[in-house]
Amino acid sequence: MQTLSTQHGRRVLRAFTLVELIAVLVVLAILSGVALPKYIDYRDRAQASAARGARSALAVAVANARLDDAATGGTHGEYPSDLSQILETQDSNNLLNPYHHHSLPIYDVEFGGEEKMHPINKTIEMAVSNSWGSIWYNADNGQVRFRVPYQGSVHSTMELYNLVNESTIETIGQTH
Repeated sequence: MQTLSTQHGRRVLRAFTLVELIAVLVVLAILSGVALPKYIDYRDRAQASAARGARSALAVAVANARLDDAATGGTHGEYPSDLSQILETQDSNNLLNPYHHHSLPIYDVEFGGEEKMHPINKTIEMAVSNSWGSIWYNADNGQVRFRVPYQGSVHSTMELYNLVNESTIETIGQTH
């Protein structure tokens, strides 16, 4: 609001017009329409990056356990039979799947040799409905994979799964 003086010493108040207020609101709406999706995208990418980092840290811990087994056992080294010892001896909060917020089992252990690298059901929702953990671990080859939340479409879910697990699978049922 502006205050204007007149010739007779009276003060006259001038307010914003309705058109000016609508123009400001339109500009703010356009800016928020552009900025909000960018913010959500940054948040989603940060969470995916945190999951990728946690999965990588867990994979390194598994590899270190194998090297430790080789050094102390005098053999070529075996992968841990499950993740419990690793999660007990490390700061496990940094090794857990950040997408999983339930008190279900932390991980599943699978055996199947080198060719079995991915669980058939890759989403957190499948893990919750079947009482599985959010981390999948193959004790035969040391592979660690994180399940991810369903993203509204299979394609988007697979993109997130591949990003988090640094893989290149194309379908939810793919197991190699």
